[in-house]
Amino acid sequence: MVPHKSDKPTAMVVDDDAIFREYTREILEASWTVRDWPDGRRMLAWLDGRDHEPAFMILDMKMPEMDGPEVLRRVRELTTRLPVLLCTSLDRWQVDKALLELPNVGYLAKDIGLPDLDRELATLGVGRPAAPR
Repeated sequence: MVPHKSDKPTAMVVDDDAIFREYTREILEASWTVRDWPDGRRMLAWLDGRDHEPAFMILDMKMPEMDGPEVLRRVRELTTRLPVLLCTSLDRWQVDKALLELPNVGYLAKDIGLPDLDRELATLGVGRPAAPR
């Protein structure tokens, strides 16, 4: 990934599935600068060095090394304000209810489409940025 300057807010995607990361990037990149990682460890190192918060994060629940709940716990040590969508192939009712009750945490099914993403982001107070003029 080549870093570049952008006026768009940053969206973060953390998922060990490269195909899902690419699909999500395609959905997001019209409105956000997208940063993605195959694991939480690399993302946490990046997030810890930031002087501003990204707009939101899409976080896979099941990853090797460090799973989504552990990544979320560590993100919350850095910031409590960052909206996080927990992304999984599980149905909402199968996700630990305590995770979904945390502030600024939502649910996103793996088979996302743009309307689903926008709706779930709106529940966290994140709107799609206006297109540049």
